[in-house]
Amino acid sequence: MLFVGSIFNRRHVPDLIRAFAPIARTHPGAALDIVGDNRSHPFEDLALVIAAEQLAPQVRWHQYVADRQLAALYAEARAFAFLSEYEGLGLTPLEALAAGVPPLLLDTPVARESCGEAAIYVQAGDLPATTRGLESLLFNEPVRQQILAAAPAELAKFSWPRAARDTLAVLETAGQRGRS
Repeated sequence: MLFVGSIFNRRHVPDLIRAFAPIARTHPGAALDIVGDNRSHPFEDLALVIAAEQLAPQVRWHQYVADRQLAALYAEARAFAFLSEYEGLGLTPLEALAAGVPPLLLDTPVARESCGEAAIYVQAGDLPATTRGLESLLFNEPVRQQILAAAPAELAKFSWPRAARDTLAVLETAGQRGRS
């Protein structure tokens, strides 16, 4: 399982670790890779949470990884989790989908707009539901396939050429208004 992003309080990484704990206890081969620098304020001590849950061998925290290692982590992941309550647009869940990794997301309007039917959604603070969602992504092949089948339509909404074209159109319109 994988989380990628700077660690802010709004992303509930300690909750992710706690929700992963029952899975780790029943599936000794399960692992959670957390990639991101801890920028939480007030400070959330992830190492303490990992130790308190006795997950040190199964939860690996990488404060930084190179692009090649990140690509390998996406390639090895069976599930992606991003429990953020606030994003402008969460790029890492889209990266996960593009890599063929189904995501579990906090149920927010932006998450639903970004990933639509290509994710499992949970409410903030609902650790049992988060655990169940993670289990589905890891071990329920029909659920995984349903989410991954929805991914191409969701990903098609986003492209750099389209973003460039739309941005240029907005700038041209603004420039024309400024001349009149």
